[in-house]
Amino acid sequence: MIIRYRFHLLLLILLLAFPFSGFAQTFSLQSISPADGQTGVSTVTQFVFTFNQPLAGSATPSLDLTGLAVEFELHPSNSELDNALATLSADKKTLTINNVQLNANTQYTLLVTRAISADSAIFAKPTFVTFTTGSALATGKISGKVTAPSGSVEGALVSANLEFLFQEDLYVGFATVDANGNYEISHVPAGRYNVIVYKDEDGNGEFAPEMGEPIGGYDPDQNLLLDPITLADGENKSGVNMEMKPSLPKTARELFNLLDPLVNGSAKVAAGGQGGNASLVSIVTIGLDSEGKSGIWFYSYKLATSDSLIGFAATDHLIVASSPTLDEGGLTPGDSLLTPLPDNWMDSDAAMQIALQNGGDEFLQNHPGSQVFLLGANLQPDSLFTPA
Repeated sequence: MIIRYRFHLLLLILLLAFPFSGFAQTFSLQSISPADGQTGVSTVTQFVFTFNQPLAGSATPSLDLTGLAVEFELHPSNSELDNALATLSADKKTLTINNVQLNANTQYTLLVTRAISADSAIFAKPTFVTFTTGSALATGKISGKVTAPSGSVEGALVSANLEFLFQEDLYVGFATVDANGNYEISHVPAGRYNVIVYKDEDGNGEFAPEMGEPIGGYDPDQNLLLDPITLADGENKSGVNMEMKPSLPKTARELFNLLDPLVNGSAKVAAGGQGGNASLVSIVTIGLDSEGKSGIWFYSYKLATSDSLIGFAATDHLIVASSPTLDEGGLTPGDSLLTPLPDNWMDSDAAMQIALQNGGDEFLQNHPGSQVFLLGANLQPDSLFTPA
């Protein structure tokens, strides 16, 4: 009995010293409206996000959806939010987006990527609902397993993307990966899709493979190039397995040397299956470090037989191809951006050195936390580069 008494006394002392610290609620998303699987949603509706703790920010109605405590995306398009009004409940636990104007007979996915509480707690578990303004949702499914050479895959986001790389309405379905690496994307319409997995490791609500966050895709033949899958109406496609890992920073030419043999050395890839000798016309990245390297590069090729373009997003272990298109960015036949680059185009490390020597070094000294540059140019040997 002495032992039991001492145990109870010790427990009482611990509770007095650390009152309920082990029972604190984790900041979490309780519900989303419209609900997942809901049909017949009105074309003029509202989105409601309810959390278990007060959100950061003001309860004053806002016409501007930027800067909200909840970061979300609507797919297939955010244009339906142009006239929306955001309001926060009196207890600041519920954010409502009013006057959302949807298209009739359209399936949507509403994806929450991040939220911030009044106490600065971060919710960064991708959460989504799929609903429709029509009478029924698509019934197709894509499932598989995600692995990684290191780190946890739990909480990673899997997306089924239209094969065309550069169009706005890219995503058609999502899934989150469970602790065992399994995922299932539901409500997928018939179509041809790339399946990609990525993880927001720093919890900032963004997926940034260019900054070393892990990414992977369905590549069963392991030739670096993603293999699109074709889904029939109502089909359940299983075994879509992927490995996810960080991308190593590379210069533009280092990844070009991986990509170009695939583009011009394979009838499957070259010119979108049309065969032969596509020409490189542009190179862009969205996250260039001070050594002129990035985890992801975007390349555009002009087809040999027309003015159409085929685009590629490339990392050191993953390459995604688009379908051929002329209108990548409003281009027309004869546009100067369709002119092939010379073989001696300047690599990004040399371009970065020019930028650093012409003001970039001073900028980094004044802003030591700024290590990311944006580079979008033809990389001609005589191009002029200025600091981003």
